[in-house]
Amino acid sequence: MFCDESDDIARKATGVVTRRKLDVRTRAPNTEYMQYEFVDCTDEIMRGTPPSEQALGRSRSSSAPLDPARPPSFTTDDLAMGLFYTHYIVKANSFADFLPSNDVATQAMHFSMKAIGLGGLAAFTRDQRLRKEARRQYSSAITSTNIALRSIETARLDSTLLTVLLLGTFESMASSSPRSLDYWINHINGAASLLDLRSHKELANPHTARLCIQVAAHVMVICLVQGIALPPVILDQQNFFRQYVRTEDPVWRYQIHLARLANFRAYVKQGIIHDSTKILVECNTLDSLFALLIPDRFQPGWSFKAVDVDADDTNDMFYSGQYHIYENEIAHQTWNGIRCMRILINEMIVDLLMEHPDLSSRAEAARSMETLKHMQVDILSSVPQSLGIVRPAMHGEKEFKSADINDIQSRTTFPWVNFDNNDFNLGEMTISSSLPWIRAWGGYTIIWPLYTAGSMRDASDSSREWTIKALRLYEKQTGAQQAAFFANILEKKVRMR
Repeated sequence: MFCDESDDIARKATGVVTRRKLDVRTRAPNTEYMQYEFVDCTDEIMRGTPPSEQALGRSRSSSAPLDPARPPSFTTDDLAMGLFYTHYIVKANSFADFLPSNDVATQAMHFSMKAIGLGGLAAFTRDQRLRKEARRQYSSAITSTNIALRSIETARLDSTLLTVLLLGTFESMASSSPRSLDYWINHINGAASLLDLRSHKELANPHTARLCIQVAAHVMVICLVQGIALPPVILDQQNFFRQYVRTEDPVWRYQIHLARLANFRAYVKQGIIHDSTKILVECNTLDSLFALLIPDRFQPGWSFKAVDVDADDTNDMFYSGQYHIYENEIAHQTWNGIRCMRILINEMIVDLLMEHPDLSSRAEAARSMETLKHMQVDILSSVPQSLGIVRPAMHGEKEFKSADINDIQSRTTFPWVNFDNNDFNLGEMTISSSLPWIRAWGGYTIIWPLYTAGSMRDASDSSREWTIKALRLYEKQTGAQQAAFFANILEKKVRMR
């Protein structure tokens, strides 16, 4: 049995990121390496004593022989890992890959996986004991991760980097605290610092490359929201990966444009770029790049269908009389990512033209305002599929559509189950490691687009109220507490950008 060190961690949970400027090339192999320290927020969010194993109804290993007529009972740990393996992993080799081992990096990964699985069980059962136990496993994961970070050898392992991503996923699903976003950003900043430890030789490994690209996407979003430039390692690795990826792939092109936008916004905010004409030109260029990122929305795998709502439909979770049906989860995420970026860009254009009306005609400002409204409507039209109100037609049947909002409110589910095809196209890539391919942001990617649409410039009261309702419903369905956090700040009319 692992010791519960939550109290010991909580004493160190100051919320302060510890950074030391170290030249890792001069460190001895086994000397302490701590470029980034993770802190635990358990006591702030989850009060009370973690439940005992008896309270959770666990039955530990017994020497009694198995009765063939009576199937063996599953422990809470078994159910948590089964749920994690089934719902949060896109591809892996076998369930045995997730069994704990003696090395601290693998233990940390195991604790974080179990925390997410228990959090999922808590969402389904509404059981606070499971929620507290999930926090206890999260604390153990942080303890093990901090130990792993004391050595450069374990800090540079893929399992350590994966654990940091999982900790961020847990924070997004398990906390609606006012500081939950800070904790999530804390984990992603830690992941960014770990990227610096990778050599180009290591990046040539397909698994390491895939993991680093996934981390980079998280880092770019945070830098974009905070208005800070990307760490140099992000662009360095992006340039290196060009030789290994399909550069025409929409997801890759999205990341390239996202990196350019993140740095551009940071340079404008910091006054490095201050010429208003140059700012306007770059905004228009970026908007065009995102608008043309997927040249044909009807191409296989990337298509979506816009459906008009029946005139007699009483479900108020259809915004503006229309909803979208997407072929798969990746297309849904990418399209909404494009819309969010175009909202940010066109907000910059409108603000700039209001400050410098002589830069362009009123028609250009009007076009940007129209683009903002169009992007908002498209994001909100994509929400019904995430909520399970509509689902793609299967096996020749008609599309499923539920007009009973009470049925939707009472359903507990995962956001990706409402998409017909969720397989990632791995092509012929050889998975050279047993580490799994984890869903980005735990699959809860509709939260950010919803917040962006509800908080955008000149959003109407009705659109903001609809967005708040959608976030509340999403939190009820999936247990993703970050949805409740963003609903709260929308109610307070707080803009984070």
